[in-house]
Amino acid sequence: GFLFPVAGIRGLTAIGRHGIAPAVTRSSSSRRSRITYNRPMTNFDQAQPCDIAIIGGGGAGTLAAIGVLRGAPAGLRVAIIEPQLPLGRGVAYATGHPEHLLNVPAGRMSGFPDRPDDFLDYLVERGAFPRVARDALAQAFVPRLHYAGYLRQRLQQAVDASPAQLEGWVQLDALPAD
Repeated sequence: GFLFPVAGIRGLTAIGRHGIAPAVTRSSSSRRSRITYNRPMTNFDQAQPCDIAIIGGGGAGTLAAIGVLRGAPAGLRVAIIEPQLPLGRGVAYATGHPEHLLNVPAGRMSGFPDRPDDFLDYLVERGAFPRVARDALAQAFVPRLHYAGYLRQRLQQAVDASPAQLEGWVQLDALPAD
């Protein structure tokens, strides 16, 4: 995700890997179809006031939001601009297929350097793998869908504990439970 301090955002249509860009479409003359490369994110009729806008609510954007909320003063308004709910999934963790595994062992997937076992603790607390010992789980490559749930739960905890406000264009109460 990208992190921008802003007074308001107006007319934003899409975010690409290299920054803000309008939606790009291509027409195929032979098939008369339109291929959208950067689907419009959100079109705003009025500027939405916020102090920090985080562009993208996948893994990186969600972790950025958590970091901002953890150290935010009271009254700070943070917005995540993301076209796909639930947050935390993005391209990397959006799969619902359990055979799609993380490419790093669970014991090394914490989102927080000050809590290196955090993802492992999350898996154990949720009982995600009740027949697997903690030490073995730390070395296991677990399904990617668990990481998305982890990020969403940690974001909700950060929102609950922060004096700042997560505002704007997605709602945490709309997130389905895993």
